[in-house]
Amino acid sequence: MRGVIQITASEITAVKRKSNYFAFTLVELLVVIAIIGILAAMLLSVLSKARIKTQAIQCLNNEKHLQLAWLMYSDDNSAILVEDAGWDFDSATTPSWTRGDMSNAPQATNGSLLELGELWPYAKSPGTYKCPGDPLKYNNVPSIRSYAMSGHMNPISDHADEFITYGAYKLYRKENGIETPSSRWIFIDENFRSMDVGMFVLFCDAPVWSYWPAAYHNRCGSLSFGDGHVEARKWEDARTIAGSGSLAFDNPDYWWLKERTSSPK
Repeated sequence: MRGVIQITASEITAVKRKSNYFAFTLVELLVVIAIIGILAAMLLSVLSKARIKTQAIQCLNNEKHLQLAWLMYSDDNSAILVEDAGWDFDSATTPSWTRGDMSNAPQATNGSLLELGELWPYAKSPGTYKCPGDPLKYNNVPSIRSYAMSGHMNPISDHADEFITYGAYKLYRKENGIETPSSRWIFIDENFRSMDVGMFVLFCDAPVWSYWPAAYHNRCGSLSFGDGHVEARKWEDARTIAGSGSLAFDNPDYWWLKERTSSPK
């Protein structure tokens, strides 16, 4: 019949053989899937490390800006340090380097409070106050601040020196009164579990703390110092990483930070 293509049995067999030749077996398919899974896991690991590294750089950059703001405030105020209000005062209304209690949901998500801080004229970007690795949120709204200032740097307190320590360690009121600015920390990236007002209290007379540094960047956190430099610090103790354990007599992170907080009078 015209127009009809006839295929012989041998030709059909040859086509089947070619089809079988190019098809994947089940084992081969599983191997390919396994390889793709391994490559995807490796890629995710690389991307995760890159993200953590990027966040660590941004955190250091934030603290650098805050530290410069701190120095500029001192320059404009005859070397007097910006005030640091603790829990004795209303964190929303008391003049201080920053405003707002991060343990209080309405205040923690109220960005306008940042604009009331004494350092706002020198650091006007809201992102400067928030570490990109900080997970603290309220009703899925991120908190506005991740950083705190050393409680030994011009604190406001109803109890004067005794609010910070039992009286044996120095409090610094003026920039030129800091004996070793390169070894006195000013700002710290604080663990969200202890974050509240803008003051980080470390008791120097006894190995006790109820505030902990953050370790969001591969067990690292950031600090700024009185001479203007910033550092990434890798914390050692698991309790520091977790933000727990007030007794710190055997915590090397407490002793490292204490050494850079103040000195005996």
